[in-house]
Amino acid sequence: MGEAAKDGWSPWAPYLWRLRALDRIPRKCARPQNGESMARPRTPTAVLELRGAFKNHPSRLKDRKYEPIIKTLLPEPPKYRTTAATKAWNEMESWGFWLRSFDQFLVAIAATLMARYRIDELKSGDVSLLIGLLGKIGFSPKERVALNLPTRST
Repeated sequence: MGEAAKDGWSPWAPYLWRLRALDRIPRKCARPQNGESMARPRTPTAVLELRGAFKNHPSRLKDRKYEPIIKTLLPEPPKYRTTAATKAWNEMESWGFWLRSFDQFLVAIAATLMARYRIDELKSGDVSLLIGLLGKIGFSPKERVALNLPTRST
């Protein structure tokens, strides 16, 4: 045995102490103390409407009658955008017929990232960000199925 092992100290002792300390921290977010499971996030009204949930449960719509309903379409891209970002914006607008004016901030970020992706200027972390963002605004297969959008021939 080495000298460190004889006196009970090892170079790994500070790290082991931290790991043991982390085990004693109560995990309030991951597992509530009272045994109840955490509530699911609220599904947006537009998503429920597209899924047809209000036909089966009209009381859900009554509970949400004061939510804002935005029907204005996605506006034109801002003038300060680059040409490549404007092209990406217009492409997202033409394919994403479900997008509305409140989506314009996410579309602006996605269009900028898409323009940079097309000229091979993104790193792998940025590509992951772009994929996640496209999913949030409905451009992934999983999100399109969840929205139950009407089919449109291509």
